Amino acid sequence: MSGTPQHGLARLTRFRTGEIVDGPFDDLAHLPDVRRHRGLAGRYNIPKVNLHLFRQSAFLLRGVTPFNLGGGRWTLDPSGRDIALFQPGQPFTDACRTGAEWEVRRPLTCALFNDGRYAVTPAVAGAAIGADLLVLEGATFRTASAFLDRAARIKGAALTTGQGRNLLQTALLATSNRARLFGDALDLGRGPAATPYGTGQLFGADLDVWDDIDPGTPWIRALVDPATGRVRTGDSLRSQRYYEGRFAPIGAGTHDRQASLTAAAPVALGGAGAVTNFTFPTAGEHQINDSLTYTHRLNSNLTLTGDLHVQAANAERPFVRIPATAAGPAVPRWVIDADANGRDLTLDGLWLNMVRGTNLNAEGTTPVLCEIVLEGGFNRVRLRNMTLDPGGERAWLPGGVGRRAIPTIRLVIAGASDLIEIDRCVTGPIEEALGAQSQCASGTLRITDSVVRGRQVIGGTTLPAFRGRHMSLEVARSTLFGDVEAARYAITDSIVQGTVSAQDPQGSCIRYCAAVETATIGLARAYRCVTFPDTMPNQIFVSRRFGDAGLAQLSETAPDTIRRGADNTSEMGAHNRTLDAIKRDDLIHKLREFTAINTMTQLVFET
Repeated sequence: MSGTPQHGLARLTRFRTGEIVDGPFDDLAHLPDVRRHRGLAGRYNIPKVNLHLFRQSAFLLRGVTPFNLGGGRWTLDPSGRDIALFQPGQPFTDACRTGAEWEVRRPLTCALFNDGRYAVTPAVAGAAIGADLLVLEGATFRTASAFLDRAARIKGAALTTGQGRNLLQTALLATSNRARLFGDALDLGRGPAATPYGTGQLFGADLDVWDDIDPGTPWIRALVDPATGRVRTGDSLRSQRYYEGRFAPIGAGTHDRQASLTAAAPVALGGAGAVTNFTFPTAGEHQINDSLTYTHRLNSNLTLTGDLHVQAANAERPFVRIPATAAGPAVPRWVIDADANGRDLTLDGLWLNMVRGTNLNAEGTTPVLCEIVLEGGFNRVRLRNMTLDPGGERAWLPGGVGRRAIPTIRLVIAGASDLIEIDRCVTGPIEEALGAQSQCASGTLRITDSVVRGRQVIGGTTLPAFRGRHMSLEVARSTLFGDVEAARYAITDSIVQGTVSAQDPQGSCIRYCAAVETATIGLARAYRCVTFPDTMPNQIFVSRRFGDAGLAQLSETAPDTIRRGADNTSEMGAHNRTLDAIKRDDLIHKLREFTAINTMTQLVFET
């Protein structure tokens, strides 16, 4: 990879040397380090074997509508966020060889995506500048620029657009990382027909500052930044396929949801197109069959006339934008109301995003709050595999111009619902309506295997994860960022990055959880809980930002009492069912069983 000779100094002229150092594909020479393994210290020594672990999963997204920021700038994420792209990886079928980089499931990097190998054959020469190019037959070039520069010198003039594209398309070796990843890990198209970009047209680049395409490389039609999911092109972009990373399948996504889908034949919603308008039905069973961006046609509230079930097809993740009405309080809202008969509402697999009126969030960088309000009398409300956008920021444009906030959706329970279930969801803050005229929602809110993102400062107020006055709160295997204020609660195997209080502490219970406990707010009937005085540090999580693969994932700095503190001896929080701590122990025991005497096997966590 780096071309470093055995026992020699690193060759820094190789463009990927800095990327592979200290990673699983590091082929540089290192001096022995006899210290105990801690971070990069103590990693290299003769008896030590380093096992690099990539634990985050990659989920395939097909036909997602890219977000157009204007001026030839796009994000592959339909909300306009920066997201890291992943490569899917492949299972190793031959245990007697070293796996290649493209076979590992991990975040996709710009340098790896561009890591091609180019060789000249008679067919390649004939498709480009002719037989003169055959003087390079037998040579292999590691970069596209080096290959094209040499071809231009042989030609004696600058290459035309067609010649450059043909050379890069035909000379690319099928065994190179670029050839393996192109089209499989990332496939983008252009125009109404989504014509795929060729390997000579699409390249990786650092688009932090949205660099323009170099006019000296006319064969390049588009640049993509795998670290942020940004694309720079003058074409009308269409997304064919890419992968996003997650530690566990929580929220709207393309993971297998077949077990939760209705068995009846649902009515299809939406249709083909870049951005499709549709109207939410008021009753019946309906399904969105793709992952396009949809806009609710009516800028009005939704009143159910019967039981309503709306789901995404299995392995699809439609992005549904709701224009919010400004009626009532200053916070824009979308009201879902049930008629006097009481209804069941089920939403499964949708990503709901809200905009203020018809303006696409032109609020600058100030955090924005919108509400989805459940009014009227519901017998049962089920939210499964849903994302109620917890807010954030769109990708920045050059100089920070045009920065826009993505509104935080607060779920407000204003009706008299018997039971509200939130299962495997990512949501913003949840609140029971506390107005003087609000109905007594005396039922139960049940949250399982979910992430609730409160603890955001909007309008000078820090939003709690949940605030209620009448409802009973049941939480299991979930991570809640923010305070919890409930009438009574039963919380187990969860993490609350905030305080937990109840009006009925005798009827409440918290067990196998981590939370903040202050002198004035204690934990009611706590059992085997981990408490933090005053505040819980952010660094115990890999990320708290929605859009990151490590959202709510425990970092290596998390205390072992949290990592192994759940009732099943796995970690507390939303990722309890991944059994990460148990799998880690199993791996360590197997390594001790099968490695040689005096061999020190060390685990290096990459994701």
